[in-house]
Amino acid sequence: MGKEIYKFEHEFLDVGEDGFSDTHFQLLEKYLEKQKKSYLFETSYRKGKKGIKFCQYVGVITVKDLTIYVLPKADKDAEDAEGDKTLWQDRLTFMLSQVYKLKVQTTAPANLKWRPNVLLNIFLKKFLDEVAVLLNRGLIKTYRKTDGNRTALKGKLLFNKQIAYNCVHQERFYVRYTTYDYNHILNRIIRQALLAICDITNSSDIKGRATSTLFNFPELDEIAVTPELFSRLIFDRKSEDYRNVIKLAEMILLNYSPDLHHGNNHVWTLMFDMNKLWEEFVYVTLKCKLTGCTVMAQKQKPLWENGSNKKTVRADIVVEKSSDVFVLDTKWKMPRYDGKIVPSDADLHQMYVYLDVYGDNSTGEENGKAKKVALLYPGQLSEVKGEFVIKPANSAPTTKTQCDMLFLPGENYSPKSTNKTECREWQEAMANRISTWLES
Repeated sequence: MGKEIYKFEHEFLDVGEDGFSDTHFQLLEKYLEKQKKSYLFETSYRKGKKGIKFCQYVGVITVKDLTIYVLPKADKDAEDAEGDKTLWQDRLTFMLSQVYKLKVQTTAPANLKWRPNVLLNIFLKKFLDEVAVLLNRGLIKTYRKTDGNRTALKGKLLFNKQIAYNCVHQERFYVRYTTYDYNHILNRIIRQALLAICDITNSSDIKGRATSTLFNFPELDEIAVTPELFSRLIFDRKSEDYRNVIKLAEMILLNYSPDLHHGNNHVWTLMFDMNKLWEEFVYVTLKCKLTGCTVMAQKQKPLWENGSNKKTVRADIVVEKSSDVFVLDTKWKMPRYDGKIVPSDADLHQMYVYLDVYGDNSTGEENGKAKKVALLYPGQLSEVKGEFVIKPANSAPTTKTQCDMLFLPGENYSPKSTNKTECREWQEAMANRISTWLES
């Protein structure tokens, strides 16, 4: 097994720290240039030292023999760093399993060390499981057109190339013919991802599964992997079963950068925007746990238009209960604290727009009107209630509409425990906090 380093988002990793060498730094620097993914992390030259600075993306980076785990951490000032690592390793794995519908085995008891390769390998295991399902059903064949020199006339004779290639060898025919086989784009992508897995993981179990799966695959042509390749894919009735496995293969291959000239000096990343992951996790939690409500994500509403030019707004989460509408906006950060807890001006402006767009307050109608809005933060702080003072144009008496700050519990179980049941209790506590707010 290679070396492992644990860091939190927005932290630095300098060359010479915890086995992070100049070779690792150069490989990561080359990866950023080649993949054009400077948003994942940045090169840093602070205090005369080379290194990298992590951004809001969390997950796993493998470089040569080193695995770097970047963990989420809303509260950067917590004192128990080791306890926080144990807590957030498990919590990040659980969040990913809920958002991406992954099967994650219950992690080790509290008295055993947390197995870090769970985070690295859950997606690889999911991919291998999906490929096994395809193999059991049988890989599909498709018709494809092939150009080539043959000793027998088959298909369409290409006169221009026949003259160019076969003036001397008149016994040959340069033809375009149709073949029905496994060597189509979808199967080739899957096989390429299986080959990449053997380089990516240090797990003998996963590497063995990938190798044995390759033995069951037919020999196929290699393919140049680019983002455009996946954007051009079209699934029909016959290939629809491939959709999920190709999505996972895309994640594996587009984040993989092999260095074919220097042995195993490959780089692979599996990183997630923590702001987006937090939003999706809260949405999945509320959709599953809130009863008697309709929960929608990224509901779009028109905001401005000028002929064919239009602007819209999208609220993170909209909850409809009976005739009431509630708008929630998730924030993966701690709010400003200047003696009191207050939201930023930008967040308040955003929520004011949501309140006005998602419910027409000028008419005075209650049905369909946004009853109240809230900013959702991670943390243990008490709810902060606030109000917008709205003065309608018709000079009606001043009305007030709630804009609250809610803190979803994050420390409701022991940081040293890694029991999956307690992760679900954390999810229940989050839903209960929102349910209480809806009723208040």
